[in-house]
Amino acid sequence: MVCCILTEGFLPAEDIAVGDGQMREASFSRKNSVRFSYAKLRFAAVLYAAVPVAVFLLGWLKPWWGVPAAALLAAGVLCLRPGRKGSAAPQEKALCVPAWVLAAMLAFALIWCFWGGQGGYFYQNTDFANRNGVLHDLVNYSWPVYYQSGSGGFGNHGEPFALVYYICHWLLPALAGKAVLAVTGAAGAAWLAANFALFLWTSLGVFLVLCLLAVTLQPQGWLAVLLVCGGFMAFSGLDIVGTAWIIRTSAFI
Repeated sequence: MVCCILTEGFLPAEDIAVGDGQMREASFSRKNSVRFSYAKLRFAAVLYAAVPVAVFLLGWLKPWWGVPAAALLAAGVLCLRPGRKGSAAPQEKALCVPAWVLAAMLAFALIWCFWGGQGGYFYQNTDFANRNGVLHDLVNYSWPVYYQSGSGGFGNHGEPFALVYYICHWLLPALAGKAVLAVTGAAGAAWLAANFALFLWTSLGVFLVLCLLAVTLQPQGWLAVLLVCGGFMAFSGLDIVGTAWIIRTSAFI
């Protein structure tokens, strides 16, 4: 669904009227090009953020609270759908890029998330120990997740206590793991499925951010688009680089 939103249509040579204003566009050669509409990208980003929240509302709350709340959320998201009257602001932007540049942006996102440790396929820093534990419990425990403690830990005086954390990003990958667990009964296979889904889900989010950056900054040319991607990545972790440097230099200290 998101892919259809991103790739539908091609840019004409002239500006496109949108609502009361004009959609501004930066375009390369129109041959074999893909159109980025800010309105459609924005809606895709809202969907990306809203779907896990809906899963949380339905999975964590009682039905008489969760269902109405999820319905209200869905109604709000639909109000932002492209083409709806009043949903487009004046001077919204569009961008047209060759299909191979779009593929390169997706590759950037996939490689970056791979190197960042998503899915456990590459180096993970110490923070991942807690994050992996959260994903494990979301896959293997019933929702909402509660823990039993006979020792009264965490000040709960022996009463069950809930998993309270910013868990929404893991909910869809956890659902994938739960589905595999229900079908196969194999916890190992469920864990692998959840991690693979987490890798894909995170990569999709990064790809959407890169697309929104490209539309917002309006780079003129394919090299500028790739520089936008590289510049964005330069602001982030890749903790393995610092860790490798520390290990390399510690021998001389």
